[in-house]
Amino acid sequence: MPAYSGLRVAQLRELCEERNIDHGGLTKPQLLEALRAFDRDEGGEGEEEEDGELELGTEAAFSDGGSVAEFASIAGQAEGGEPESVTVLRLKLALAEKQTMWEKERDQRERDQRASEACERQ
Repeated sequence: MPAYSGLRVAQLRELCEERNIDHGGLTKPQLLEALRAFDRDEGGEGEEEEDGELELGTEAAFSDGGSVAEFASIAGQAEGGEPESVTVLRLKLALAEKQTMWEKERDQRERDQRASEACERQ
């Protein structure tokens, strides 16, 4: 999916017109959502933006079976006037915490496996 957030309102309105999306009276966040919804409907779910980041709301699965929906709920908790950069930082923090948890679980499994192998040798 294209990264629309860097475009101006006039450019977003032009894109909406090209796609026959009703955009009368919509604010920039509403225009962004309308275009992204159109892309999801037309282009399939789980596609990446031009900048390589997954679009919120898609159902791309993580290797442990989790989904982006969990992180989308974090983004949904943002205050109404909160800048997008703050939301991005919240998401990065949540992801880092999740990755730390996965690494700890992996390390514990490795320790358990080594202990099990040591017991078998004795």
